[in-house]
Amino acid sequence: MRNEIKGALERLQRTKEGQRGILTALGQDPGGVWGDYAAALAAVETEEKERGETSGAGSARWETEKNVTLVSVTVGGAAVQEKTPAYDAPVEPVFSENTTLVCGDSSAVAPKLLAIPATAYRDTWDAQTGKGERRIRSITFSGGEAWQRSGYSTASFNAFFAMEPLMEGESSVWECPGMCTHLPPKSDHQLDEGGVTCGINNRCVYFFLPGEVFPDAAAVKAWLAQQHEAGTPVTVWYPVQTPQSFEEAPRPLTALPGSGSVTQTGGTVEGCPITVVYETGGAAAAQEMARLVPRAEGVTLTAAPPYSAVKRVTVEGEAGFRPWNIRAGKEVWGLTGTLQGKEG
Repeated sequence: MRNEIKGALERLQRTKEGQRGILTALGQDPGGVWGDYAAALAAVETEEKERGETSGAGSARWETEKNVTLVSVTVGGAAVQEKTPAYDAPVEPVFSENTTLVCGDSSAVAPKLLAIPATAYRDTWDAQTGKGERRIRSITFSGGEAWQRSGYSTASFNAFFAMEPLMEGESSVWECPGMCTHLPPKSDHQLDEGGVTCGINNRCVYFFLPGEVFPDAAAVKAWLAQQHEAGTPVTVWYPVQTPQSFEEAPRPLTALPGSGSVTQTGGTVEGCPITVVYETGGAAAAQEMARLVPRAEGVTLTAAPPYSAVKRVTVEGEAGFRPWNIRAGKEVWGLTGTLQGKEG
């Protein structure tokens, strides 16, 4: 925002000088109708920037009277399971996708981002840079794995694990949190309860299944194969220690001057975590622009006889500014206005 204000003021200054020349050529007194942008330009150059950070679920808000430049707008993944899954009643998780972020007149749609519910493990993506990090991976089982019964079995539940495939991206973990389509997360492998544990001092996934239904590894392999063939394969999502970077086209958001927010307005999962890093500065420049620009827009330039004072006057303008078409006596957005002179 600071550079945008500086560029805007510089172009306004050039426009002012050009209009002053036209008025002088037409024999009119330019006076001070266009103001002087020097003070505002100096303010932009010298005013110190301050950095702040704000975050929230579904919205991140800041309070200030200054202009705001968004340095980063990071949205995190989220996931929900409507019910508690069971080995005979799978529940597919819903991950955050098409998460729409809005700030002022700008918006951005984030890519699909994964997460492990009730934990800080999640994918992230920055709308300002397009850069993100993947921290969640998954394993899908088909029954063809070499399953074994584990010594961690409890009184009511047998524990089974497969040495392949192992969890990728982990060196050695201890019951890292995970999510499964067919089993709830198991917080402690010693508890007499069913569920899934992602690693017990290794990179193996452990299933704790009812002993009377799953007496041995053959029963587990048959169950996994049946679920896979039915189109509901047993899948486990788990976090990795080292995130994997990825990049998509940036979709930068722009803040309006003063207090504001970045808010989620759409997506498959509500309340995605949003973190905004911003810089404030340029308040004096903004106030000067607010004071001067309306005065500039209110000026009507007329070409009075004799026209011999000038044969051709060209006013250069850029999109977003209001150069004047002198002959028509009206403003033209982002165009070049001309005044054709006459002899005599």
